[in-house]
Amino acid sequence: MDAKIPFEPFSHPLIMDSRASATREIRMGRCRRFQFALCVLSLVPFTGFLHGCGGALPTGQLVGVWRVGFVDPSFGPATIELILMNNGTFQQQTAFQAGALVTIFGTYRVFTNESLLRLDIQRGEPSQTCGPLGCTPIIFPAGESYIFSLPNGNTLQLQLVNCNPATGAVCNFSYQRIV
Repeated sequence: MDAKIPFEPFSHPLIMDSRASATREIRMGRCRRFQFALCVLSLVPFTGFLHGCGGALPTGQLVGVWRVGFVDPSFGPATIELILMNNGTFQQQTAFQAGALVTIFGTYRVFTNESLLRLDIQRGEPSQTCGPLGCTPIIFPAGESYIFSLPNGNTLQLQLVNCNPATGAVCNFSYQRIV
């Protein structure tokens, strides 16, 4: 006859693993938020509180369209066009001579006391890369931080924070104002 199997919630090993994994993720999330809060609090004395929270943009100095050419050690010659809008958003498009085009969108913050420009990436295109074995999503970083200077009204110099030129990476960019 039909034997009824008693239902025991979370008794299956896969369910147990996913529940434990979810609990672990919640704990890790709390830990990351706590670490982030400690980091932010440790930076407050150095940032000049209001400027450190992304306030007080230089009056129109950074707003505009900027362009730079460079040679990427892996992909060859490329051009970056960076558009900083007065509403605090940006668009950055990198065009490689080989034909690839990468665009990122997001918001930016200026920490004037440290001459720091932070690009917070919200999304990017393309969103995936495809090959003979299928497609893989592209994971863009949360953002990029640059030390900036404006030697004149038409030149924006950016130095990528935590960049090591000894590895062959391009760390310094000298943009020219287009608009």
